[in-house]
Amino acid sequence: MRISPSDNEFDPKFLEKVHFSRDLETRWYVNRVEKMRNTKSKADNTSTNKEEKDVSKSKKTTADHEICIEDETDKVELVNTDTLNNEHLSCLFSPNWLTDLVINKYFDILKSKDNSVFAYSSFFYTAFISGGFERVKSYYRRQNLLSHRILFMPIHHGNHWFLVTFDGSRLTSYDPYNYPDCSRRKKTELLKENLSFHKTLLMNLRNDYIKPLFYHYNKEYNEPSIHVKLPPEIPSQENSHDCGPFLLYFAKYIMMKMDFDFGTNDMVSIRENIRKEIQSETLIDILPRKRRNQKESTRGKKRQKSLRPSDKQRRLMNRDNETCWLNSCLQLVLTALDYEDYICQNGSTLWKQIVGLHNEGCSQALIPDGVKSTIIETERNRITTENSNQRLQLFGLETLSDSYGGPSKKKKIGQQDSKDFFLCLDENKNDWPDVFNFLKVSTITSTTCGSCGYVSQQERADTDKTCIMLSCPASNVNFKMFLEENMNSVEKVEGWRDQIGCGQITTGHVRTRICNILNKRYLIIILRRLIRMGDELEIINTEVKVNDDLITIQDNMGISADFAVRGIIHHHGNKSGLNTFGHYMADVYNKSENCWFRTSDDSIPQQLSADAVSSKGYIYLLQNVSTSF
Repeated sequence: MRISPSDNEFDPKFLEKVHFSRDLETRWYVNRVEKMRNTKSKADNTSTNKEEKDVSKSKKTTADHEICIEDETDKVELVNTDTLNNEHLSCLFSPNWLTDLVINKYFDILKSKDNSVFAYSSFFYTAFISGGFERVKSYYRRQNLLSHRILFMPIHHGNHWFLVTFDGSRLTSYDPYNYPDCSRRKKTELLKENLSFHKTLLMNLRNDYIKPLFYHYNKEYNEPSIHVKLPPEIPSQENSHDCGPFLLYFAKYIMMKMDFDFGTNDMVSIRENIRKEIQSETLIDILPRKRRNQKESTRGKKRQKSLRPSDKQRRLMNRDNETCWLNSCLQLVLTALDYEDYICQNGSTLWKQIVGLHNEGCSQALIPDGVKSTIIETERNRITTENSNQRLQLFGLETLSDSYGGPSKKKKIGQQDSKDFFLCLDENKNDWPDVFNFLKVSTITSTTCGSCGYVSQQERADTDKTCIMLSCPASNVNFKMFLEENMNSVEKVEGWRDQIGCGQITTGHVRTRICNILNKRYLIIILRRLIRMGDELEIINTEVKVNDDLITIQDNMGISADFAVRGIIHHHGNKSGLNTFGHYMADVYNKSENCWFRTSDDSIPQQLSADAVSSKGYIYLLQNVSTSF
């Protein structure tokens, strides 16, 4: 997928249409994914992308090569990739699609490390198919293209990235897409069609570009052979969003003359490696070869499941690419269940679904579809049966209606905010009392009169919640210090009147405390990192560092309990106007392995050191370690 390169700024008319409700305003994404899956084998000869529109004819010289700007997209080549910031690199968080800026920047790094290789701009092929050799013959005038050991050509077709290479005698394409949602029979048919597509593409490149290029340089032309690399001959892409990382690592391995030994399960770590490589402009040594040698040495031997990363920490599938918000919340809830000595198997529908996921263990990716369907339908029923003017309507369901004016039955709600999972538990606690009580926390607020010392204690209405929400700190802070100060400190309120005691207007010392903290198993703490400033949203990116220190919290009776952090949900992305985009992940402390893991949907979890857990936490799971329940 291509995203606007100018600081990811979108056309205002487009932003007016952007909404979290995928069914209402982002249906184009579904259509593009279906196009890749069903019509990927057909050449896009009728493309109307702006890449094919000639809007200007001028010339520009860059630091290492000269290109002719003959269409609007060529201007992206002039963006200074040296200034890529975190916003540009946010596409490297799974399951986002990589942008041209990231693709081209990475190839710049490859070229800088080996001057025997050359990489075309990601817009080169688009210009070539729209205007043929005559249009692109003057590109890269300062480069003797045929003097390089290998030429890399990243190609963006439809909404899919793949790689083409030329080494002087062989023209090869590498396409890892393996049609993951198709039956075996359908997959075989589509792979055959894709093979035909690539052969046609390579023949056109050979006859209409490579051959004229040899004549352009007055070189003797020997017709190169054509090779198409598809799964299972090469690693397979088993999702619809990792084609960009596959392309870049294919090129890296080819340049370093190493055999491919990575796959879809490695993409989270590969995306992180790409980010580090771009930020440091150095290449990380390829270590997977050691893992391959270990596999070969253990071939024929029974491997223990504990050695497999996927069996250490659970994973959850994100089949619609819009469920990471729920998956991260489920990681926290399931982690809390790991610390329970006994788990009741009966209960509400949602409880049984969550317990069912917990019972499945970690041997395969869990499917959260049942949980998602339950919370959507229950929240939809609440909205339609209660007062329509209620203060809280979750998941944008109030905007989904059918042609008869009733509630829509569609279950696609688009990407959501992870905190809404816990708010949904609060609003529907009568339907899921067991889930609600598992995380419930009650608070009491008391005020001490500064004049007479009288304590007026008032239990706020509806104080039973599944989470405690706090304002995000304005500066970097240690999580233990921050939470203890907020939960144990006293707030001074000037001009407060002691109506029951002395009746004087004085200073009130206000305390809000958790009730009966020794009976509280878990706490969910949410930091308000997203605030609205007029017509814009602002993300507070201060660091809140988590370490192994226990957090001491005092309740309304002055009794203290120690808590340990067991899970952290963090969001990676950005905002535009009143909309946000990005990806949720969860760092969780694995009880059986006694270490942290970073989880991202169904990708293989990454083991973390204690000091590597996210400092940009949004939602925290705390466990009471002072009492045995």
